[in-house]
Amino acid sequence: VTTQLIADDGQPVFIGGLLKNTKAERESGVPGLRSIPVVGGLFSRTEDRFAKTETVVIIRPYLVRASRPGRFEQELSRSRQLANSLKLDVAPQAANQDVNNAFYTRDPQAPERGVSDATDPDVVLDELEIREQQQKPQKNTSNLGWLLSALALILLL
Repeated sequence: VTTQLIADDGQPVFIGGLLKNTKAERESGVPGLRSIPVVGGLFSRTEDRFAKTETVVIIRPYLVRASRPGRFEQELSRSRQLANSLKLDVAPQAANQDVNNAFYTRDPQAPERGVSDATDPDVVLDELEIREQQQKPQKNTSNLGWLLSALALILLL
């Protein structure tokens, strides 16, 4: 996810992430009878499952004040370690994205602030949280197959 935005110091920002839709189809039924041509459908059923997964990125930027020498470098190192550790936790499709793509520059013109303005894309990240919200899989099943199977068994007896 790549973007540029303006945010207040410490204000969490939600960025829409990755969407993934999956469909799984499962067939079940009476062993042997479900594979009979023409009437096999009476002894089997197909179940479709749909799942939607969304990964949301939450970023909380803050400005580092240069109150003592080396503070900027210390915060930069800490933030990079955090970003690299979070890279291991993200979904596989996002693992190749550069977590550090909006990283840091020191603003030599503003030593009292230590970093460039928040309007620049170079903002120090306090924390990077990645949450995955997953809706319950929706079932789309047909009970007609089971009903017909039961009816056929009754007729055979």
